[in-house]
Amino acid sequence: MCGICGFSITNAWNSQAERIVKSMSDTLRHRGPDGSGIWLDKHVALGHRRLSIIDLVSGDQPMVGPNGCVVVFNGEIYNYPELRAELESGGRNFSTTSDTEVILACYEIWGVKCVERFTGMFAFALYDPVHRRLFLARDRLGKKPLFYAQVENGLLFGSEIKALLAHRAMRHNAELDPYALMDYFSIGYILEPKTIFQSVRKLPAGHIAVFRLDSGDLNIEQYWDVAPFFLADRSPDANTDPASFLELLDDAVRIRLRSDVPLGTFLSGGIDSSTITACVKKHCVSGIQAYCMGFEEKSYDESSYARLVAEHLGVELEMLDQADISPCTLQQLIWHLDEPFCDTSLVPTFLLSQVARRFVKVVVSGDGADEILAGYPTHLADKAYAFWRKTPIMLQKLAYRLCCRILTPSYRKVSIDYKVRRFFQASGLSQEEAHYFWRIIFTRAELEKMLEPELLRKIGAYDPMNVFMGRFQEVNTASFLDKSLYVDIKTWLSDDILVKVDRMSMANSLEVRSPFLDHRLVEFAAGLPKSSKMNGLQQKAVLKSCMKNVLPELTLKRRKEGFSFPTLKLQQWFPPPWSAPSFVRPDYRLAPEKEDITYKSFNLMVFSIWLKMYEHYQTTGLWRPAEDARS
Repeated sequence: MCGICGFSITNAWNSQAERIVKSMSDTLRHRGPDGSGIWLDKHVALGHRRLSIIDLVSGDQPMVGPNGCVVVFNGEIYNYPELRAELESGGRNFSTTSDTEVILACYEIWGVKCVERFTGMFAFALYDPVHRRLFLARDRLGKKPLFYAQVENGLLFGSEIKALLAHRAMRHNAELDPYALMDYFSIGYILEPKTIFQSVRKLPAGHIAVFRLDSGDLNIEQYWDVAPFFLADRSPDANTDPASFLELLDDAVRIRLRSDVPLGTFLSGGIDSSTITACVKKHCVSGIQAYCMGFEEKSYDESSYARLVAEHLGVELEMLDQADISPCTLQQLIWHLDEPFCDTSLVPTFLLSQVARRFVKVVVSGDGADEILAGYPTHLADKAYAFWRKTPIMLQKLAYRLCCRILTPSYRKVSIDYKVRRFFQASGLSQEEAHYFWRIIFTRAELEKMLEPELLRKIGAYDPMNVFMGRFQEVNTASFLDKSLYVDIKTWLSDDILVKVDRMSMANSLEVRSPFLDHRLVEFAAGLPKSSKMNGLQQKAVLKSCMKNVLPELTLKRRKEGFSFPTLKLQQWFPPPWSAPSFVRPDYRLAPEKEDITYKSFNLMVFSIWLKMYEHYQTTGLWRPAEDARS
């Protein structure tokens, strides 16, 4: 796991190219504290920060191939031993045991189509001097990030936006994107390919990009999509046996244990992390260690479930009790994110990664199971809403008004009062719109009261809900459950869950591997019948069938808890008022006595802190944490 960056060199940058690429690379030190390297010629500059996992001795980057191609790579190609053996049988010689050298060899044989041969999580940039092009690629599900910007007839790229901001060309190209602001205030994250900056874009998951140095043209193409697997005809003899699912999952875990350094697992006690821990235990000869976080607030605490599973499986459990974080630490987290990002679980993810990093460099996690097997409460809400929306609209609106009058906010973890109120608030929406609505923070109507008129004018008719509706249309002939899973993969998973895990783990120089997001397993799950994912009210049916004789019965039966943080605790540490965020009307007020404002207040607090960093960058050209989290 590493950090990569670089740019194509124009005449204006020639004399300072080495200094610039080094400054870009230095911003990514947390992604790769074990080593660094730069490479440049008259056309391209490449930078790399290394977290040594595979081939600790000879796997340094940038790596140059025998034909002159140069690569910088972030991630892991899990099937590299099989690819290497295939290439060696064809006469290819290797000088290292790293997966990076396998990327170079595959490119020299298959060109840009080499990505179709890789099983893994990756983002890489490969300079081909013969064809005078930069080749960028990102893994199928988007586990590893890659950002780029076209400026002054050149191309900048990096694992994080901060690397691009270190290039002087960005000083006059860092205008905020009003559509990205609308995304953030609406759903708490920014939908790809947008970023908070108009000039910076994310290379979408499952895409490649080719930048031609001679013309300055950038061509972006999609090489993989899960949509065809949701849309494929399911023949009567299609393989839906739970044993086949478990076999694929077991292999996904097995190849993710390839490491030259020790590894462990995250274990919350839920079925996802427990399944992964059980599979890891099966393949590890020596003992493994699992990591969990406990909370003082009982509605947030899952530690008893984690202990139950650890004892049942016979694994050692390292427990982290809830820790306070300082204003400085919160600023650091937001600095690591680069963009406004409102997921309260980023705090415990950071703290848990911090503890795990004391013992290991790699952990295996259960991320992705909810998205491929319908594990979220929103999927239950979808099912109930399909019936509820058939009732008269006046009755629906009456139910919402009664909820607002009767239910007072409890501020417990995703409390019943919050869920019931949100469910009835969706009155009059289509099923697709309701699925989007379950996760929003501010409604369009609320934003029109909250945001300054000038920003609303720039936003115009744009609404992130329309992006979600477009995703639904891409798989329109699938069942509603499959459509919602597809939308979750394309939005929530790619732009929230994986962003949070990558930034918070790499802030601690920790690599996280996610077997449920092996593309082979994702494709298989997409093709399963609905009953294998959600059978009545039973979610993740196929997974529970596979694990019924492996995990404790309580683990299989307990409801989804989720991994979040007591935001009221955050508000005690950083009480309002914060400095009034630009773009928000100064007279706007939240109503904590009328509704649970957990996510709304966190959204505004994060944005206020982030905005100070942005204003500092505009003044100094330096991207640094805000000096103070409050005004």
